[in-house]
Amino acid sequence: MQKRGFTIVELLIVIVVVAILAAITIVAYNGIQQRASNTSRINSASQYIKLLSAYAVQNGKYPTFTDGACFGTGYTSSQCSNSGLSSTSPATVTEQLTFNSQLSSVGNIPNFAKLNSSATGNGSETGAFIYGLGTTNETPSRWYRLVYFLQGDNQDCGVQRVLRATDGTSAIGTGAYGTGISTGPRNSNFNGGRTWCIISLLNPNEF
Repeated sequence: MQKRGFTIVELLIVIVVVAILAAITIVAYNGIQQRASNTSRINSASQYIKLLSAYAVQNGKYPTFTDGACFGTGYTSSQCSNSGLSSTSPATVTEQLTFNSQLSSVGNIPNFAKLNSSATGNGSETGAFIYGLGTTNETPSRWYRLVYFLQGDNQDCGVQRVLRATDGTSAIGTGAYGTGISTGPRNSNFNGGRTWCIISLLNPNEF
């Protein structure tokens, strides 16, 4: 008896099914990677907030920095951001050894998972940083912001005191931040597959 082989139609069906399963697997894998990266960054942000609070309680001020300071080290060209966050934030944020050294005096500094420019649109390799609004970082009236980025649109920043852009839609660099803490989606803004998290830190004299 002659054995019957697969028809062209049957082969095409098999190929289509395999392609669909492969696509589903890739999407699921990318989603797992994104969640893992975001969870790591949120955990690091929470740890940095605790370290900053502990340092402020002990010293009455935050660690010393000029304009803004990267959390941790290992960034390309020692910069964690090279595009101004807004009109009130520094254009370039760099690693500052004094800041990291002082912060490490109250606990271990976690490494922030860095995102490249395709994921953030802000800097060649974007991590997380602190900056202050005012004349010097030791002025009691100065406002402080902690900034980090997540992958994906409209992600939850995972911590409290998240600031929103005043118009709710402005892309980073054009929106004004600091006039209202988010009560809806807990992020500062999102666009093009990235979410910005701008956290209002307590002033050292509030501890």
